[in-house]
Amino acid sequence: MNCKINKMKILYRFIEEENLLIQQYTGNFSLEHYIDYVKIIIKTKEWNFVKKILSDFRKIDFEKAFNSLQKLEKIRRKSIKKEFYNVFLVDSPKTTVFAHLYQNNQAVEYKYNYCSTIDYAHKLLELNMTKNELELILNNLNREL
Repeated sequence: MNCKINKMKILYRFIEEENLLIQQYTGNFSLEHYIDYVKIIIKTKEWNFVKKILSDFRKIDFEKAFNSLQKLEKIRRKSIKKEFYNVFLVDSPKTTVFAHLYQNNQAVEYKYNYCSTIDYAHKLLELNMTKNELELILNNLNREL
């Protein structure tokens, strides 16, 4: 029997003029991969200007992530010391629940929202770029971990 494992990938891009980090998660969630990503991203010089994050959860399977919510909260509290506004782009009840539980599990209250359209994400993030520009960037992210 041939079983294909869909490894987690994180595509991302910094948009300095918008103080924005766009990140897109794909495949099957991996706690180890997420930890590596956080360690790398917070060491970049671009991380210093980030005030808003768009997290695209539409292509990730969070089935295994529900068991890791406490670990994820601990990683965030320990590693990510800055405040930012996070908008989660979701497309199913499961990803919506995960985004909600992830944020509610935080020891510190962070500003966040979730939505199912790029239009509404654009509005929530109050971006200067157009919705079409945001969608084009989201569909062509240039860094991968």
